[in-house]
Amino acid sequence: GEALQKAGSADFVWQGAGGASILAHYLAGPRLYCQGDNIDYQEKLEVPGGHTGPLNDTPDYTDSQIDSYVAELTPWSKTPYQFVPVGCDFQAPKAQLIKYADGYNQRRYPITHVFVVAAPFDDYETLIGYWRDVLPTVTNELTPYYMGFYGSRADIKRGVRDSARPFFVAETFATVLGADGRAITLAARPELEKLTRGDHHDFVTGTSANDVAANEQLPLLAETKLAGETELDAVASAIARRIPITANAKYRALLLNASSAIRDDVAQVSFPLEQGAAPLIHAVSDNQEVSMALAFAPTLGDKTATFDVAIAKMPSFAWKALDFLAGAPAAISSRVTLTSDAQRVVLNNEHVRARWDAAAGVFALTSVVIDSVEMLSAPSMVIADYKDTGGLWRVGSEMSGCELSPLPAAGGADTVRVVESGPLRARVAFDSNGTTREATLSAGSTGLELAITTNAAQKTTRTVRFAFTGTTPLRTSSPAGFVERPMQRVYEPTFHPAVQWAETGGNAILLRQSTGVSMSKQGVVELMAVRWAPSEQCDFEGGTGDDSGSHRIEWRLERVADVSQAELLAQAFNRPLELRAVPLDQAKTLDLAPLVSLLGVSGGGVVSALKPADRGDGVVVRVLLMVSAVHLTPSPLLNVTRANFVDLAERDGAPLSLSATIDVDRAISGSIASIRLR
Repeated sequence: GEALQKAGSADFVWQGAGGASILAHYLAGPRLYCQGDNIDYQEKLEVPGGHTGPLNDTPDYTDSQIDSYVAELTPWSKTPYQFVPVGCDFQAPKAQLIKYADGYNQRRYPITHVFVVAAPFDDYETLIGYWRDVLPTVTNELTPYYMGFYGSRADIKRGVRDSARPFFVAETFATVLGADGRAITLAARPELEKLTRGDHHDFVTGTSANDVAANEQLPLLAETKLAGETELDAVASAIARRIPITANAKYRALLLNASSAIRDDVAQVSFPLEQGAAPLIHAVSDNQEVSMALAFAPTLGDKTATFDVAIAKMPSFAWKALDFLAGAPAAISSRVTLTSDAQRVVLNNEHVRARWDAAAGVFALTSVVIDSVEMLSAPSMVIADYKDTGGLWRVGSEMSGCELSPLPAAGGADTVRVVESGPLRARVAFDSNGTTREATLSAGSTGLELAITTNAAQKTTRTVRFAFTGTTPLRTSSPAGFVERPMQRVYEPTFHPAVQWAETGGNAILLRQSTGVSMSKQGVVELMAVRWAPSEQCDFEGGTGDDSGSHRIEWRLERVADVSQAELLAQAFNRPLELRAVPLDQAKTLDLAPLVSLLGVSGGGVVSALKPADRGDGVVVRVLLMVSAVHLTPSPLLNVTRANFVDLAERDGAPLSLSATIDVDRAISGSIASIRLR
């Protein structure tokens, strides 16, 4: 706002890092987007459902109000046009607006040479578009702004992503099913469309009123997630029916990798108990034995047993059929170890060694070595609390008179609890004061999974702090790439938005839900976890609500070579390997192989969507280009004979040349490219 004020323009060209630009407008009036609401009321601001001042629709008053808008906006006007918004939240239409404008033009235009038009914003932007050459260009990212919502109502943020995931996985593999796959996705579309409500600024941000969050948003997320899981079950079963089954199989599962990454990891699957005990079964895929082990012993009341299954070099956007036969699995040597005592806990696999050490009974993560490189410079995964007199939208430091100030450590010794300790996967928990911190390591994994289950006290924001090695700037992901962040900007501490990951010095934190990230000292990174901010104490703009509940937040630590690898690993973390039990029945035609990759992906980016086209025929692939070109290798099963760019509405554009691979060049397409294959 200050920069635009100095430039004398509410209108500007916003230039993105990927090369694209958009025409943008800053609401410069003193009453935000409510500026014109007092054209016929003597009040500063109209409130929902009522007025704070009397009606005055006399010509003298309405003319004087229009004159005041012109005076307020003239210092911000580099063009002959000004925009006055009319219609704040929950306001009734101004029935006499045309009359006010026409009357002003008759009475005042000969004097002021200002002509008033009642028109939508897009008409205004069309007129401004002819004056782009005189407008300032802004290239920086526009945060920090309303930093509080990064941590408000963590369950909703996580729920939006969890609810969307099964739809995205299902549509990926529906592409191989032709008309049947399209029918399955079309049947699920009404529920997926409900999830678009999550885009509303008071939904995913967690800033809605209590009753809306509890009685509308969370139930809607649960409903859509169930619908997505049902769609995914239908797609997985339809594929599995066309894959030849191993003779005498007792169970079958389909492993799905809906990410651009080639995966070495452990997936889990559950099957019914047999006479109260875990069934003695082993896994094969295409007649080859697959390493597996019981994840943990069933306890009283359990109806299923959970198994760990080792996955090696699972291709991108691929499925793999696993059949489970009677007979115990072959003994395997431990690929993950967990050792613990009263002072130290160590997790170890082929790539990762993580150590927790106790000081005064409180454990901290003191070392994470990945492929011989140490990530940490000081004790980490440490809880930090702040007194926060802000509200759901803003932390206290964003308002004059309010505060965001550090609080003393809560204290209290940790109790160490081993949750899982098998040959393929180990998980340990540290419990203290109603908070649980966890670390999980799987065979083959190049990263350490972390989680915290915690709540915040009233008027408190809780963060988790990591101290990383290296001296490079903080970078965080954005919907169209990444942004390099300053340590502090405008507020201290500054929490920057991060969508999929945050990284400094080659050390990346992968996120299961968007959050705020701060780096006030080199390498010292804080992640906003949970907040209980009932209402802003110093202003009237923020939402009001309570969040005393406990939330589970999950992260993963990885070493990365560049931002492209961070995006790749974050996509894999957010689309974990699905090992989904499917029926044993078989189709008349068995035409699919046990292991198939639908799309090979390499280069400086990821494929964010692979799905049946919504408009027209074929398959749509959406590519996020991070640093360089991306190369796509479609499976013969997709029957690709031609390819062309499409826009986000899936209208056809320029053709692409076809060879063994399809190359998408960032210099041509920018940060995001959508392609139709047919």
